[in-house]
Amino acid sequence: MSLSRIAFLSASLLVLAPLTWAQRSAAVEPQTATTYTGKFVYEFTLSIESTISTSVPIYCYGKASTSDGLNTLTESGSVTATRSGSTATCTVTLPYSWALTDPSSDKVTLSFQIIADTNLVTPPVREVDHQLGEIAIPANGATSTEKITVVM
Repeated sequence: MSLSRIAFLSASLLVLAPLTWAQRSAAVEPQTATTYTGKFVYEFTLSIESTISTSVPIYCYGKASTSDGLNTLTESGSVTATRSGSTATCTVTLPYSWALTDPSSDKVTLSFQIIADTNLVTPPVREVDHQLGEIAIPANGATSTEKITVVM
């Protein structure tokens, strides 16, 4: 390599290095996240009008999710319903702790499933799957209760 080529490369590095440093310095600082905690409570009352044997368990599932920048945060849970004749009840509680950078504009999507099935492998005897919609992020520490009536 010739001496003039080495001099050119050295000069190029001296010119480009400050540009790279300036670009890094101008990078946007990450937003500060605030942790929001609380509970989503789904209280289900099921009216069983389909032919579902009393030996078939009914499972209640609740889900809450939000997107905050690049992260999707999801909480979900399930319980087995308690049956009495043609009615069943169940309550799914979803505690959450989410680090949010913009809670004033974030939304939570709430959804649920009710499944009557004997083994969760074969197709279910009966299934209900609904999205409840979006709500604003609840106040920090709040319990948000959804009372849901389902006809199966």
